[in-house]
Amino acid sequence: VEETLDLAKLNSWLDQMKETTVSVEVPRFKVEHSFSLKEKLKEMGLTDLFSSDKASLPGMLEDSNFGLYISDAFHKAFLEVNEEGSEAAAATAVVAVGRSFNPYREVFTADRPFLLLIRESIINTLLFTGRVADPCNQ
Repeated sequence: VEETLDLAKLNSWLDQMKETTVSVEVPRFKVEHSFSLKEKLKEMGLTDLFSSDKASLPGMLEDSNFGLYISDAFHKAFLEVNEEGSEAAAATAVVAVGRSFNPYREVFTADRPFLLLIRESIINTLLFTGRVADPCNQ
């Protein structure tokens, strides 16, 4: 599924969905990933920043005789889900539980591998994507 998943397919699936109340049971998990942005930034044209000869970052240091340049740039993302809710990067969400229990509610139990998406629905933007390969291995 994830090899063929693209934004058009995801939007098609989302358009076919209807909103409903569901009880979701997921195991506690934490996903972290970090990587260097240096090569991607260079591909986008930001090459001089990484050059000790060409970088120009005036005003960053009091003594501009020190040739300041960027050696690398990193990105780190994480998502943690536990009994108290979820936290992704710097965004926090909580899970509200109603006082009355509906015994006929639909239940989704994530007890097999799954993909997860956190989407801002108003502007239809994916904020976070991930995969949990073994939800039973805590």
